Amino acid sequence: MAATDVVYEDDNPLTPFWGQSQYLRKDVKTLTFQSSLKNAPSSAWDVSEAGDRSVLAWMDNGDLYVAADGAIAPNSDASWLFQDFVNLKTIDFGDCFVTSNVTNTSAMFAGCERLTELDLSGFDTSNVKYMYGMFSRCTSLTSLDFASFDTSNVMSMHSMFQDCSSLTGLDLSGFDTSSVTSMYIMFYGCESLTHLNLTSFDTSKVTNMNFMFSGCSRLTSLDLSNFDTSNVTTMIWMFGRCYDLTSLNLSNFDASAVTEMNDIFTGCDVLTDLNCSDERILKEFRNR
Repeated sequence: MAATDVVYEDDNPLTPFWGQSQYLRKDVKTLTFQSSLKNAPSSAWDVSEAGDRSVLAWMDNGDLYVAADGAIAPNSDASWLFQDFVNLKTIDFGDCFVTSNVTNTSAMFAGCERLTELDLSGFDTSNVKYMYGMFSRCTSLTSLDFASFDTSNVMSMHSMFQDCSSLTGLDLSGFDTSSVTSMYIMFYGCESLTHLNLTSFDTSKVTNMNFMFSGCSRLTSLDLSNFDTSNVTTMIWMFGRCYDLTSLNLSNFDASAVTEMNDIFTGCDVLTDLNCSDERILKEFRNR
C-alpha cells in the first residue's frame, strides 16, 4: 500500500504544498485521486513516503492529480492535508483513497472556501482521535456526506464545523461522542443552520462548551435534552448571537461543575421557551 508523504506548510493559501515549490495552494481548483500511474506525466513529482515514486502528483491547468498503482493512504497524521486550498471546487477520492490508518484529521479541509459538497462516505475513521477544525472555514459547503464516520475514538471535535456559514442542516445522529472532551466553537458561525440533530451525542466527558453554538443565528429550536454536562467547566457564550432561537431544551443540564458561563445567552432576545431546571443557568437567562 502506498502512502503520501505530505509536507505541512503554514496556514496560508500563498504557500506551496506537498514538497514542491512551483504551485501554491490557491492554484488548485480540482483534486482527483487515481489508482493507476499510467496517465502520470514526466512532470509529476514524488509524494510517496518511501521516496520511490510509487505515488505521484501533478498539476494541469489547476487540476491536481494524485496517483498510484493501487491504494493511496495518507500519513496517519492527515491534519492540514488540504487546508487553505481556497479555490478548490471538487474532490474525487475515487475508490483508492484509504484512511483506515489515519489517527488525525484535524483541519484536513479547513479553509476550502469554494467547496460546495464533500462526499466522505468512503472514509474509514475508526482510528481517528482528533477531528478539531476538520471543516472549519468551509464557507460555501452546503452538502456533507459522512454517513459512514466512526467517531468512537475521537477525543476532540472543537471548531469542527466553525464558520461553515452555508450549511443549512446537519444530522449527526450517527456520531459516537463518548470519548470527546472538547466541543468548544464546534458550530460557531454556522449562520445558515436551521436544523441540527444531536440526539445521539454523549457529552459525559466534555469539559469545554464555550461558544459551541454561538452565531447559529437562524436556528429557531434546539433540543439538547440528552446532553450530560456534569463534567463541563466552562460554557462562555454557548448560545451567544443565536438571534432566532425561540425554543431551547436543556432539561438535563447540570452546571454544578461550571466555573464560567458568562454571556451564555447574549443576543438570545426572542428565546421564550427554555426547558431547564438548573438554577444557575436560569439566572443567566433572566439576566441576559
